[in-house]
Amino acid sequence: MYHSFFIMVAYCYIKNNTIFQIFFIFIIFHFSKTNYLIFIHFKISKISKFKYNFK
Repeated sequence: MYHSFFIMVAYCYIKNNTIFQIFFIFIIFHFSKTNYLIFIHFKISKISKFKYNFK
């Protein structure tokens, strides 16, 4: 499972697909809130570059 997470995160960075990133956020939130918080902390600078507010 964790290998898939790292691959998908790398895919997000390469493609810069906003819709895919939102989808991936919901996937992690569905699996584990702890992983969700770690993911947000890891991606917060990346997400802030987009023109939408996730919260």
